Order: sequence, then C-alpha cells, then structure tokens
Amino acid sequence: MDIKKYLCDQIKICKRKMNLAKGIDCGIFFAAAGGIFGMFCELASLVWQFYYVHFAAGLCFAAGLLAGIVYALAGRADMKQAARRLDSFGLKERMITACEQLDKDGEFAQLQRQDAMVHYDEIRGRIKIPLWPDRRHILALLLSVALVTGLGFLPSAVREQARIHHKVQEQAKEEQEELEELLNALEGVDMDSLTEEQRAQLQEMSDAMALSKEELSGADSWESLASALERLDYKYGQTAQGLENLAGQLSNPDAAGIAGAEALAKAIANQNGQQLASAGTPGAGSGGESSDGDGNSDGESADGNNGGQNGDGDGQDGQNGSGQGQNGS
Repeated sequence: MDIKKYLCDQIKICKRKMNLAKGIDCGIFFAAAGGIFGMFCELASLVWQFYYVHFAAGLCFAAGLLAGIVYALAGRADMKQAARRLDSFGLKERMITACEQLDKDGEFAQLQRQDAMVHYDEIRGRIKIPLWPDRRHILALLLSVALVTGLGFLPSAVREQARIHHKVQEQAKEEQEELEELLNALEGVDMDSLTEEQRAQLQEMSDAMALSKEELSGADSWESLASALERLDYKYGQTAQGLENLAGQLSNPDAAGIAGAEALAKAIANQNGQQLASAGTPGAGSGGESSDGDGNSDGESADGNNGGQNGDGDGQDGQNGSGQGQNGS
C-alpha cells in the first residue's frame, strides 16, 4: 500500500468535510443576519408602498446565505489545517509532520509516515468531523424567519394600497402595449406621400395617443384608470375616423401605411367598446333595480292617495246625509 497516497487521501477527506461544515455554518449564520434586513423591508412596507416586499425579504435571506458561502470559500481550510485537525484527536502532530514531508522520499520521512499511519488507523473510528452547524446560528435563523413572517402578515392599509396600485399598473401596462402598437403604426406612415396639412393631422393623432400613454402610466387607482381608459377609448374612435378620412384622400393608402394604421385603430376601438359595454352591463342591472324600487314607491303613494280620496268621499257622503236629515226635520 502506498502510505503517502493513503495519508494524503485521508487529509483531503478531512479538508472537504471541514470546508463543507464551515460553508453550512457560515451560510446559516449569514442568512440569519440577512433576515435583519428583511425585517427592515417588512417594516418599511408598513409606511411606504412596496409591493414586492416579501420577495425582497426572501432575497435578503438568500443574499445572506450566498455571502456566507462565499466567506467560507474565501477562508477554506488547506491541507495543513486539515492535518492539524486530525492531530487534535490525539495524534500528537504526527499527521502535520507527515503532511509537511509528503514530497520527501528519504528513509526518515518514510518512517514518520509509517508511524503516522499506524497511529491514525488506531483512532480512525473515533475521528468525527461534524457537519451540523452551531445551534445558536440555527436558533438565530429560525428566530429571524419567524419575525419576518410575522411582520409579513401584519395588516396594513399601505400594503393594501400597494397591492391595488400594482394591479392598476398591470392593467395599465396591458393597455399601453396596445397603445404602443398603434403609435408604432402611426410612426410607420410614409410622410412623403402626405401633404403638410395631412402630416399635421397625423402628428396631432400621435400626440394625443402619447398623452394617453402618459395618463396610463400615472394611474394609481381604479378611478383614475377608468377615467384614462374612457378618454383613450374616445381618442381611439377619433383616430380611427381621422385615419379613415386620410385614407380617402390618398390614391394608395396601403402603400403609405394609412390603411394598416386605420385597421388597427378600428380593431382596438371596437375591442375597447365591447369591453366597456360588458363592464356597463352590471350598472344597467343596478339601474333596473332602482327603477323597480321607484315603481313600488310610486304605487304605494298612489294607493295612499286613493285611500285619501276614498276617505274624502266618505266624509262627503256623511255631510250629505246630515243635510238630508235637516231637510226632513
């Protein structure tokens, strides 16, 4: 058996375990430290609108874990440190001495390696390099996770506003994509085939669409988004009509790109019109219920009036009866 290779392999095994244990321990400890920044993120979301706060808190833990692994790799153990770790189990520096003389082949070096191997084999079963991290670091990580999770579940009006703002922005982004497509179509029109007046009209359409795009970007509530979409729908119709008029003035609107822009504007206008009609259906139903309620109220009032009239009629009959009695007397 090659004693030199045997001792070298045993030292390398110890080194790998030491580095792995250090990486796990440092990763957990640094992840717990990253959780502190996650707590600050969660606390900040209670005051400022921060929709991706939970994702950011998770990134803090991940960044801490990565930083711990990098730190462990930067300070990883070498062969001599691993040999000293083996000597700490009772080898009395035999392993470090053998490690320092692995590149020597003299008789004295061979005797030292032989002695190190014999004593190593005697205690090999007792050598344990634990991979389990420090319990305090595990406790710190668990506490950090618990605090961040608890802060994440705290109810907050600011968080609700951030959630609504995010949904509004998502829907506004979808509308902006359609608007951007129409703007690109307007920019693709061949200006050389248009007169100065027609160019001014086309530029006015583009400016109106660009203004609507800014309005959508600034929408921060359902009310402001609905208002911007209503104005945008009107502009789509106006743009489609304006492009139709321009196409009628040109001999070849397809070549100029007017026909394509017109078709796109009409398609978007029709689509938005159908969406608005669908959105208006519940409102119409509500109006119908209000009409029914008014009808019942009117009916009840009419019944009251009829009752009043009947009472008046009975009173008049009583007066007539009294008159007849007086005449009889």
